[in-house]
Amino acid sequence: MAKKYAILPDQNAEKYGYAPTRFRIRALRDIPEHGVKAGDLGGFVQSERNLSQTGAAWIADLASATDRSHVGGDSLLSGSAKMTGDSRADGRSRLSDHANLSGCAIVTDNAVVARFNHVGDFAVIRHDAKVLSGTSHIGGNAVIEGIIEVRQSLTILDGTYQDQNDLPWSLSQAALADPEYLPRLREAVQIDPAFHRAMATFGAVNDADRLEAVETMFYGNEDSRKALHAISKALGGTYAPQQYMPRAAHEVLTEGGIVTAVNLNSFHTNFRHLRAVMDDRDETPGAMLRGVVAVVRPHPEGTGNQTLFQPAFVKNLIEENALLTSPRGRVYVLPEVYEDFADAAVRTLVHQKEISGQSPLWEPATRPRKGCRSRSITCPWCRPTKP
Repeated sequence: MAKKYAILPDQNAEKYGYAPTRFRIRALRDIPEHGVKAGDLGGFVQSERNLSQTGAAWIADLASATDRSHVGGDSLLSGSAKMTGDSRADGRSRLSDHANLSGCAIVTDNAVVARFNHVGDFAVIRHDAKVLSGTSHIGGNAVIEGIIEVRQSLTILDGTYQDQNDLPWSLSQAALADPEYLPRLREAVQIDPAFHRAMATFGAVNDADRLEAVETMFYGNEDSRKALHAISKALGGTYAPQQYMPRAAHEVLTEGGIVTAVNLNSFHTNFRHLRAVMDDRDETPGAMLRGVVAVVRPHPEGTGNQTLFQPAFVKNLIEENALLTSPRGRVYVLPEVYEDFADAAVRTLVHQKEISGQSPLWEPATRPRKGCRSRSITCPWCRPTKP
């Protein structure tokens, strides 16, 4: 039977004096299943054992198959997909984008692996399974089969997965648009201590408050939805597959870390109820509310968590009266850290009095008064004074 493709010599090998490890292919006949015409250039192989000369199997674009890997059946490698080791692609399978198949992994039937996902070891992807997430690693003896789509970046090293509900589901990877997001977040905020500690900083201290806060933020404006998403990414655990498993303590961002994470996501923190905001709520844009931020950190002696307190101010930016979304503002903290809440609260009051007298509010046009002892770049009055 006539050959399907030819392996082209590397014309630069002799010129530059190196030993080539892969070679480009050129189609010798049409392969209509993949829109290939005779004479079209394909991807790369190391030898003929990497791509069958029969059937419609093809390697396109910059994709490559090397070592003892084999592409057979009607399968297609495209994009920058790569196969190495003893991996195998059969049936009508598809590998695209930057997908990586290694070890003794097998992708067969109508399975699809795309984006930056890696399938290795002795893993098998078959039937109509699709691995479409960003950076999943599927290895060990894992088998993914049936009509199932992996759309989260997961690490799966064991077990057989035949149904969508069999897969682990991670809150830290979930998108807001995921239909599973809200019901699973509702469950997590009731049973996960990390959510309990974090949501207490904006006034949600029991299950009813936490559920109300989640609903309000989820159905609120775009900023409140982004803030909720940032919190779930920072704290969320994994359903494996149905039972909720909180993240390890060292993986959970602290409450102080959440404020940082929200700010790094290019929008202002918009939590009305930071812990112990002591002013009456003032809706005047530019007003400064005084308060205290609670920061929960692992205890230095390794015995549980330690709660510390920092004097804080919230600069109100907009005029809006909605739970957790007003006043929408940026949080500023002083560098001092206290073990006692009352000490931090007193420092907040003293600092405000030093720079602005008795008034609890501060307008941006007002110049700081002399006498502030903080000299901190995080202080809303001292900025831009250098420390």
